[in-house]
Amino acid sequence: MTNKNPSTDLIAALRLICDYTRGYYYLWSLTGNGQVKRRQQIMSLLLGTKTPQAKCGINALIKELYAQCGITGRCGADRDSNFCTYARGVLGDPDIMRGAGQ
Repeated sequence: MTNKNPSTDLIAALRLICDYTRGYYYLWSLTGNGQVKRRQQIMSLLLGTKTPQAKCGINALIKELYAQCGITGRCGADRDSNFCTYARGVLGDPDIMRGAGQ
């Protein structure tokens, strides 16, 4: 069951994810050493405390994020899709917000 009443910190984390993934909410684009500061920012928001980079791997980020959002699914692809749907439901579709296609 998804979180119907996200905290302001969770909403802020979702906004960062939207910015960092260009509105696609594809968390796997945040992998690698070049993205560690971005993951650290997101994790710090989710946990409410400054998180060391060593604790900000992509798997740790996804696990914490999905737990706070209440994301479930039979496999990783289901969970990823459910997360995208959840984030768009909370923040709105970024293409609509930017006026894409007009």
